[in-house]
Amino acid sequence: MQRTAPYLLSLLLLSAGVAQAANRNNLFFRKSEPQQEEQTSCNICAYDCCCQERCIDRSCMNGFFLSGEYLYWQVCQDGLDIAGSGSSYPGNIKHVDFNWTSGFRAGLGGQWCDDWAFEAAYTYMRPKGSVTVSDDQVHPIWIPEFSAESFCTRITDEMGERRRSVAVTIAEFTKAKSKVKFDYNLIDVELRRNIACSPCFHFEAIGGLQGGILEQRNSAKFAGNFFYQSEDDLGSSNVVDPEQAIAPIEIESSQKWKFSGGGIRVGGAGEYRSCSGFLLFGASRYNLLYGNSKLRYSGEVSEFGEITLSTPFEFPELVDLTVLLFEQYYDISGREKFCNFVSNVNSRIGFGFENTCGCVYFRLEAAWEITYWQNLCQYRKGLSQKGVFIENEAQGAPSTKESCIVHTDITNTTKVARDVTLHGLTFSVQVTF
Repeated sequence: MQRTAPYLLSLLLLSAGVAQAANRNNLFFRKSEPQQEEQTSCNICAYDCCCQERCIDRSCMNGFFLSGEYLYWQVCQDGLDIAGSGSSYPGNIKHVDFNWTSGFRAGLGGQWCDDWAFEAAYTYMRPKGSVTVSDDQVHPIWIPEFSAESFCTRITDEMGERRRSVAVTIAEFTKAKSKVKFDYNLIDVELRRNIACSPCFHFEAIGGLQGGILEQRNSAKFAGNFFYQSEDDLGSSNVVDPEQAIAPIEIESSQKWKFSGGGIRVGGAGEYRSCSGFLLFGASRYNLLYGNSKLRYSGEVSEFGEITLSTPFEFPELVDLTVLLFEQYYDISGREKFCNFVSNVNSRIGFGFENTCGCVYFRLEAAWEITYWQNLCQYRKGLSQKGVFIENEAQGAPSTKESCIVHTDITNTTKVARDVTLHGLTFSVQVTF
């Protein structure tokens, strides 16, 4: 945000400078002459408005305006499932819920007596969300389920008697938690044409540009137990039970995606005004952006406790092998970059009040606003390395020669693109000089 905000604000000020130069030199818009001499200093245009005794129509004011908006929104996003709980997979799935968050939108522009208006606005919001899942059995979604099998043989005496064992290694989780941060930065530049359908109803055709930098960080932790059990083909009493070989584990996973781009916008808005100054309005805009998407992901074993056995275990070094494999299995990192189109639809509906105070026009609004982004967020889930094979042959006397082969299942990588919706209340004030 420290790098993004100055860049976007500089674009906003540059747009305002261009609009001011155009207005001063009369390059793009024609100003109407005022009807009465005493109205010249107030820049009131020659329009027939809804109420003849006074002109409080926004299109009746000629000049520059400033606007400020307070946003109280919530984010609804797919693809943030963290884990399921219950005895069977996937169980009762929990996902991250964003909190209601405050944000702002600041804009400036100008309007002219020939029904044209120009505006540039900057929108900022940083919603956050979190979730925690705790149960006897938790089934992670962000990381793969782990299981490994170890097949070992050992020559136990000089006669060459060979003994075999099979060890099954499993990781079971009991807790999962995730935190998500979303940086939302947009800048909109648009040109509007006012069409007076009747004295009290006006329609605006909208065209312009939209650009933005949207970034989301997702960090997750999974905690549980790592255990293994082994069986001897000779029926030895040295069989390891889960209660005899348990070690605490903790795995950290992080995902970060970022989209930066720009494109065109089109839309329309309608307003109905009353003589008392109150009004009803609605607007909708469609934006199509093209830009770069970046995805970074990683996972690692952040904690692994020591395994202790209550009964001596005489078979080859199964514990060391499986621990090594376990850490390799969750040691994941990657980066991706690609270009893509992203679209969004923004709609708002509400009511307001407008009036003039001397030569200043002001307008207050309260609205419900919703913005729907399609295929915005990019994630990879179920990441792991492919099956790993480890062979170990101990060096020593023939009577102690041993070897092990350990392998895991293969987990496929899955890339997902999800939709994002922002919705909530918008309160705004606009002042025209």
